[in-house]
Amino acid sequence: MEDAVRCYVVPEHRVPRWKYPYAVLQPEVWVCLVLAMAALVMVLSLRTDQGVVADTMTVLGVLTEGSWASCLRKPRRCSALIVLWVVFAMHFNSGYRAVLSTANVGRLVTRGFSSFREVKESAARILTMSLGLQNEVEELLGSIEVCESLEKCSRILWMNQESSALVMTGRTMEFAGPKYFLDDRARRFLRPLRETVFTFYTGALLERDSPLLPAVNQAVAAIRGGALYKPWLTRVDAIAQRLVRKKKRRRPDGPPRLDLTRTMGPFTLLATGLAASTCVFVGELLWLRCAGRQGQVREIAGSPRYNLEPAE
Repeated sequence: MEDAVRCYVVPEHRVPRWKYPYAVLQPEVWVCLVLAMAALVMVLSLRTDQGVVADTMTVLGVLTEGSWASCLRKPRRCSALIVLWVVFAMHFNSGYRAVLSTANVGRLVTRGFSSFREVKESAARILTMSLGLQNEVEELLGSIEVCESLEKCSRILWMNQESSALVMTGRTMEFAGPKYFLDDRARRFLRPLRETVFTFYTGALLERDSPLLPAVNQAVAAIRGGALYKPWLTRVDAIAQRLVRKKKRRRPDGPPRLDLTRTMGPFTLLATGLAASTCVFVGELLWLRCAGRQGQVREIAGSPRYNLEPAE
């Protein structure tokens, strides 16, 4: 019987929903946006006398609100620049909100490992099920850690999807996958790489004069010749997955609802804004109180009652 040792990885990594507000855009896009805003603020500060802080607040207000009111306070020589920024903000905000809404309805994922080279260069932990495979694959994939059980392998892989891979035989994964390597949607979260570590064959040894030899040869020839072994394994795997999916199904079929988990990103932005506003409000109160005390001290010190200078 033919079998192969393969490397199983998580092909897609789910991004936490609280990261959606900035994960929906690539880092290059955010860098270009910040550079464009910095250049715009620099030009406005050179051509107006409102100050860098006021120009920065104007640019941020146009980007977040898309308002035309800010361009009315600028001179005519900067109105064209503000209008261009408003048009850009309108298109950028519509695209950003559309992508964020789509991500909240579905899910946002990143690509995982796709070859042995990426696994060897990036994976910090490679798991195997037996000590016998450690020497065979250590030269190909680097450091190896042996799992004590399938439960431990599944737990480690689920917690470290971006930096872990699993080396296991194909037959073992066919039977262990539906039970140990399923996500919250009852789907397998591990996929084998195209490359195989090595292929091996297994069989049963019988004596030449054994009375079981003719029957075993006939049964093996019938199974292999009739191509029944792989369809049988496929059917068993499909039945097992169907039973596990039916048991772990928690919601009916259809589009997912926007629950608290799927709206964690907007609520995080709201909480961050409220926290920043609270800090600014408390700072203003403290500043006004300190300024009032300093004014009272100056009035008392300048009154004739406390004037300690000698009279002429």
